[in-house]
Amino acid sequence: MLIRLECTNHGRTPAKLIRFWWDVRPFQALPKIPPYPTDKKEWFDGGMYVAPDKLFTTRAQRVYSMEWTDRHAAFGRIDYEDVFGKPHSYGFILRVVKNKAGTDFSHPPLREDGYEKYWDES
Repeated sequence: MLIRLECTNHGRTPAKLIRFWWDVRPFQALPKIPPYPTDKKEWFDGGMYVAPDKLFTTRAQRVYSMEWTDRHAAFGRIDYEDVFGKPHSYGFILRVVKNKAGTDFSHPPLREDGYEKYWDES
């Protein structure tokens, strides 16, 4: 299955997407501190603007097998600049939930204890 990152700019001005990274893993493989890559080559380049209140879908994609029965999560980080050039960074973690037929997925936020470090924002 192809997975793409979607994000919405909830601000009042455009944001410039600098870079982003995400992954999907089983819950038992999730460390308590997000394992963001330190090598810049592993991140996807941004370079595009996201208008206020608009949904943006990345062109970058990952192929991931969804042939599993255990719980999974999608997590990552988005680095961006506001219209004034100030850098920001947003981390996230979401559940990956299959429907009963296994043909569609939802992704509610994961707010359980122990995963707070995935939600940091700067």
